[in-house]
This record gives sequence, C-alpha cells and structure tokens, in this order.
Amino acid sequence: MATTPYKKSSSPNVLVVSDDDAKTNSIKEYLLNEGFNVSSYRNTIGLSSIIYSKYLYFDLIIIDLILPKINILELYKKIKKHKEGAHILIITKKETEIDTLQNTEIPKQSHISSPFSITEFIERCKYLLRIEAKCESNDHGLAENLQQYENFNLYLNEYRVTKNNKDLDLSPKEYSLLKFFIQNPNHTWSRHQILENIWGNSYKGNSKTVDVHIRWLREKIEDEPAAPRIIKTIRGSGYRFG
Repeated sequence: MATTPYKKSSSPNVLVVSDDDAKTNSIKEYLLNEGFNVSSYRNTIGLSSIIYSKYLYFDLIIIDLILPKINILELYKKIKKHKEGAHILIITKKETEIDTLQNTEIPKQSHISSPFSITEFIERCKYLLRIEAKCESNDHGLAENLQQYENFNLYLNEYRVTKNNKDLDLSPKEYSLLKFFIQNPNHTWSRHQILENIWGNSYKGNSKTVDVHIRWLREKIEDEPAAPRIIKTIRGSGYRFG
C-alpha cells in the first residue's frame, strides 16, 4: 500500500481497491490533488486483514467491481460492520450493474458507473465523506451552497435538488445532469457537449444515452413529460434547460 493510516487525521484517509493499475493511479491522482491521504490495494488478497484490523482507519473505501470472485454485498456489509464510520464507493463497469446494486441494501449514493467525469467523482467522494465547502457565516456563504432556478433548489453541499421544496429522487447521473442544467440555464447544449460534461471525455458509448437520461429526468421534473416545458429539445442542436 502507498500509505498506512493507523488513525484519523485532519485529511480524509481513502483506500482504493482495484486490479486496474491505470484506473487506480488516476483515482489516486484526483484524490491527492484534493488533499486526501490515499492508500491502494491491487486485489482482494489481504483485504480481509485490512477490514478486520483494529489499527487501520479509513474514512472512505473505493472498490472497483472489476475485481474477480467478489460478493460486493457481503463485502459491503463486512466493511460497515468492522470499520465503523467508513464510507464505501463502488465503481461499476457499466450502468447495467447499477440496476443490480439498486436491488440490494447498498444505497445509490454508494456506487458510480465508469467512465465518469472527474468533477462527478470528486463530488461523490466529498458527499460520502460529509466534507462540506467552507462557507462563511453570512448570506454570501449560504448563497454559495444554494443555487436556484425557478422552483428548483440545488443544494451543492448536500448533493440534492428540490422542486417546490420537495426532494427529487434522482439517480447519480440524473443529479449530475440536472445540476449541470441548473448551473447553465437558457443555453443550448449538443449531445456531445453533454456527454463530455457529464460522462467525461473517455466515455465510449452511444450519444443516445443522453436522450435516455433526458427522458428519465423529464419524468421526474416535468409536470407533463410528454410536453416538456423545462428541458426543451432543440431540433438539430440538442437540449436547452429553461
């Protein structure tokens, strides 16, 4: 392992478990740039000793589902039982695996599909770690956490969006998509631009995934999804929010 966090420190201790060296190095670089203490483990050999150790402390354990012969639900329960206070983020290889995880006891905030954007990944880690942006105790600080558009409230520190003061039940990608739209209203975005901002430059899938997620998002935020008023389709160009 890269480091040995025996106890809590002022910076979050993060463990990355994966047998994909390139992905591990990228994740470590992202987190180190955010000031986290990062350790890594290449496979499941010896992982049990880390889980059961009384001396090793981690605030966040990131697990890549590429790992072979792993019962992720069983591992999730063991970590939660023996590493009190540790949060878990599971990286899935494709979004179809999220459907499987959603039928388990693992909360949706605890898994993310690869490829993902750096911004989305870091935001998810910070959310799980309950790291809140340092806001001054004044109106300016509060405004930095809350962003509004019409009857939508985007709470950046709480990783949630409300409509008419009611929480929207959004998947991780739906949240990222709606956040992007709220922060960039009244602008037309092509499918390619949306893919780059939400899925990242390394995404190799079909751009039609944007249409699918837009349809799902409309079903949750539009009063009449079949006749959308908020997310408009701009023929030949893409989509506009507002």
